[in-house]
Amino acid sequence: LKSLSWSQDSGETFSVPDFCKTLSDDCVLIDNLKLEGWSLSDECIGKIIDSTTRLTSILLPCSNFGMNAFKSCNRYLSTLTRLDVHVCPNFTSAMSQQILTSCPLLRDFDACTLDARDILGITEETQVTEEGRTESLQTRSTATREWVCLNLRSLSVFICGIDERYPGRQQQVLQQLARLEKLEYLSIGTDNSSDFESVGGLVLRLDAGLDILKSLKRLEKFVFLGLCPEMGENEVHWMLSEWTELRNLGGLLNSLDCRRNELQGILFNSGPIRSIYYRQVRLEEVPPIHN
Repeated sequence: LKSLSWSQDSGETFSVPDFCKTLSDDCVLIDNLKLEGWSLSDECIGKIIDSTTRLTSILLPCSNFGMNAFKSCNRYLSTLTRLDVHVCPNFTSAMSQQILTSCPLLRDFDACTLDARDILGITEETQVTEEGRTESLQTRSTATREWVCLNLRSLSVFICGIDERYPGRQQQVLQQLARLEKLEYLSIGTDNSSDFESVGGLVLRLDAGLDILKSLKRLEKFVFLGLCPEMGENEVHWMLSEWTELRNLGGLLNSLDCRRNELQGILFNSGPIRSIYYRQVRLEEVPPIHN
């Protein structure tokens, strides 16, 4: 047995100690592990991973994957090709950054969040004012660690922590993304629209540095759910000219309905765009707009 995919069904349970023993004694060749729907603690997940010997693919979405499980994964960082920890609230932004800087063979990564401050090695001391606002007292920076996963084909993580007070940070984050030239799927948004209002997602406009991503020539699907970049014709034409493999978009191009319809018309009429989604809903193809 080299691959194990096991989903919880109708309240089914299993003994973690017995499962770990089976993995270590009888399933030593397993390199692909997927567990979905099980109510396992972070500690139990760590023990399960510890019972394996050669994992290259770890798929544990919607789980309690946290620090214990992450420590158990450390020995696999140099050989890991797939990691799915989407909707794992205990998987932190700092862990996401460590994965991207430690897994040279990674091809597919799905996580919840990645804060710009972790990407750039920035530590901030804050205080809460009498009005309830959080303000920065002091900022410390360390050397930015470059991502080593240059073979990445699919990346799905909400890149947050973009602060308009420091415009240079967005450009630095985009430069890290631009190095992932083999990306075919990129999702940098969030299903929770309030996330953007509270912590800040990337601003997807040319005047904010979008053209830095022109190196992503293989991109086929670009998703920015939960963000509202207020794109215009320049951004739409830029995507069509620079991302020639682009076929699918996910997200609102503009907050104004009339403006958004115009931009969608350009995409459908001027390029090979097949579909546009927002909030997980597919839009019907926009009728041709004739001048």
